[in-house]
Amino acid sequence: MVLQDPFSSLNPVHDVHYHLARPLIVHSTARRGHALDVAVADLLARVALTPPEVFMRKYPHELSGGQRQRVAIARALVNSPELLLADEPTGALDTATGQEIGRLLTELNAAGQTLVLVTHDPALAVRYAARTIRLVDGQVVDGRAATAGAGVGA
Repeated sequence: MVLQDPFSSLNPVHDVHYHLARPLIVHSTARRGHALDVAVADLLARVALTPPEVFMRKYPHELSGGQRQRVAIARALVNSPELLLADEPTGALDTATGQEIGRLLTELNAAGQTLVLVTHDPALAVRYAARTIRLVDGQVVDGRAATAGAGVGA
């Protein structure tokens, strides 16, 4: 899951390496040492935080909002989930940075990642979604293929 405000979901006393390495270790995806550093670098590269070595040792307060959101997306991708749920992933970002995050999610989707994008912004849904479903009080009231969608499943 990718939350709207990555600053509140990242522990300020831990660096980016810790935020990505911890779930890799806990879920036995990578061991400690060089293999772990390579796995963290791969995750950072996957979300376009390059060069990874620069971002690994930064703390959340040292990152921009878009960079923090990229770290949150990388953390969500740690275990290669079948489904990535992004709840208002651009809501706390400025327009330009939100578009960058939208393009990143589109690229992940094009690479085979299934994504559910939760948004209150119909324009965002149409811009980045292949399909949209509109809910009112928890009930589906409209579902259709998006005409301008870039391929992110919603």
